[in-house]
Amino acid sequence: MIEEYVLNVCFLLTFLFVYAKWFICRPLTAASPFPVRQKAAIVIVVFGALLFPLAWIDWSADDPLSMDLNHALAALAALIGGMASSAAACLAVLRRIDAIRNRLMLNEHRMLRDMELARRIQQSVLPAAAESACITIKGLHIPSGQVSGDMYMWRLVQGDKALIILTDVMGHGVSSSLVSMYIHAYLQSMPENVIDPVDIVKQLNMRLCGLFQTEAEGGGAMYCTAVCLLADARRRQVEYVNAGHPYGMMLSDGESFDELVQGGMTLGIDAKADFQRGTAAFRRNARIILFTDGLFEVYGASPAATSQRMRELLEACGGLDTDCLIRELANELSQGSHMPDDICVIALDIKEA
Repeated sequence: MIEEYVLNVCFLLTFLFVYAKWFICRPLTAASPFPVRQKAAIVIVVFGALLFPLAWIDWSADDPLSMDLNHALAALAALIGGMASSAAACLAVLRRIDAIRNRLMLNEHRMLRDMELARRIQQSVLPAAAESACITIKGLHIPSGQVSGDMYMWRLVQGDKALIILTDVMGHGVSSSLVSMYIHAYLQSMPENVIDPVDIVKQLNMRLCGLFQTEAEGGGAMYCTAVCLLADARRRQVEYVNAGHPYGMMLSDGESFDELVQGGMTLGIDAKADFQRGTAAFRRNARIILFTDGLFEVYGASPAATSQRMRELLEACGGLDTDCLIRELANELSQGSHMPDDICVIALDIKEA
């Protein structure tokens, strides 16, 4: 009787071992959706469920072999029972992990959806190309991520003037893009007769200083560079203020270059900061290129190399329309795999009115 039962137990264990090896190690298919670790836990539970009752079988106490076998099977059953309990706990943990993972995936999906909406909104407020009989303005906006801290706006004034503002908020991503949208809304709220670059930059600076006054005390302020430019085709001159921004470049009459360097400090630091007006004149026509510091990364993180490349592009496209300049820059920027910083470029053509 004992020998027959031992043979049956050995047969059962051999069968379960072969089945467990096949169940755990076979490839995952549509009919086998369980991960390997869950398969192992299921097999352990099956072992425990089948062997745990063996501990309560009443073996004959008169036979020493039966007693040894009884003790061995009881110990084995207790061991596998404990393993089954641990496996059940592991399954519960795995279920919790899966639930957390699902929530994280859902949150990530919502975040990506919100970021895409923010990108579309930011892109929608960028102005379209503007053109009159004597002025043409075109821009290029390339965020490093879905949203950008770089922003530009412009408008034609009475057909022979153009007001252009280019801003670059510190950093990039969601926080800087929110500040850039705030700046855009504030500039849009200004009366249309406010076109003096010095007045505009001063008002914007005071606004940013007031907005981040509390954050500045804790080191959490956001700063912004900017260039504000008023082009007057009738008077054949340009007035501008450069507030800590990369120097724009102006090619006058296809002959001489001027860097737009006059202005003052970065915005958002000192509400009482003073800003100087810069001027540049031309006789017949002028072409101006403005850009943010993200362009430095394209040319070896070198302001000097970037300025030199802007000179070359202005000369190469001197006899062509504004599209040439934007197109050449777009081609060069498209060769990079990833932009580490936001990039904005504005090309402005002015002809004598």
